[in-house]
Amino acid sequence: MMIPNYVWYLGLLLVSLIAFVIVLMKTKRKKQIIQTYFFIFGSSYFVDFVVLILFNGYEYKPHFIDSLWIDSTLGSIFSQGIAVPIASIVIAGFHLRWKAILTTTILFLGIEGLFLYLGIYEHHWWKVWYTGLLLPIGFYLAKFWYQLLINPSKQVKFVTIYMTLVGYSTTLKFFLVLLLTSHFYSVGWFNDQVRDHLAANALYIFIYMIFVTTVIVLKFNWRWIIGILSFEVLLDYFFIQIGILKLAAHWGIHYFVLLLIITLILFRKLYVNWFPKKVEP
Repeated sequence: MMIPNYVWYLGLLLVSLIAFVIVLMKTKRKKQIIQTYFFIFGSSYFVDFVVLILFNGYEYKPHFIDSLWIDSTLGSIFSQGIAVPIASIVIAGFHLRWKAILTTTILFLGIEGLFLYLGIYEHHWWKVWYTGLLLPIGFYLAKFWYQLLINPSKQVKFVTIYMTLVGYSTTLKFFLVLLLTSHFYSVGWFNDQVRDHLAANALYIFIYMIFVTTVIVLKFNWRWIIGILSFEVLLDYFFIQIGILKLAAHWGIHYFVLLLIITLILFRKLYVNWFPKKVEP
C-alpha cells in the first residue's frame, strides 16, 4: 500500500514542531527565537516568490488539493514556511557553528533527495546543489539576526515587523482564497489564473506592507490609521475598476478593511510587546 504524498509532508511538519518546542524549552531568549522565526518565515516568501512562482523552479506535490499551484504553494508552506525557519532558529538559539550547519544542510538535502525519489516533489530547472548553497546562507542570516535582536536598532525592529507582516498577510490571503474563494488578482503575467493571482498578490503584499509597517511602528495615530484605511478602500476600488481585482459575490472591500483594522491592532500590540520602550533611570 502506497503512502499518500501528504503523509510525508505531515511527517516533516511533526518533526519540525517537535524541534520548535525543544528550542523554546531549552533557550532563555524565547522572544528573540520567535522573532527570528518570523523574520526567516517572511524572508522565505521572497525566495519562493522568485523561484517557485515567477520562474517555476520546482513543484511540491503533497496532493492536498487538485489545483496544481495551490497544492504546490501548500507544500512550500510546509517546507519554506515551517521546516527551514524552524531549523534556522534551532541553529541560532543553540549558537550552533559551521559543523552543525553543514550537518543540517546535508540532512535537508537528504530530505529533498527522498522527496524527489518518492515523486512528491519535482525539479524543473532547480538543482539540489542550489539548495545546498542557499540553506547555509539562510542559517547564518538567522544567527546574525538573532544577535541583532538582543539589542535591536530601529531598523532591525522595523524589518522584523515587516517580515512578520509579509508572512502573516501572504498566508492569510492565501487561505482566504483556498477556503472562501474570496478574491483573485488578474494581471495577465501567466496563463494559469492561480499562478497569476499568487504572483500579483505576493508583489502587492511586499510593497503594501511597507506602508502598513510604517503606521504600526512609526505613525500609530488616528490620522495615519484613517489614512491607510482610506488608502485600502481607494486602492481596492481602483483595482476593481481596471479589472485587476475580482471579488466573489459573497466578498466585499469592507472585509479587507476589517482585516486591516484587525492587523493594525494585532501588530501594534505585538510590536509593543516585542520591543517595549526602555524606561529612563
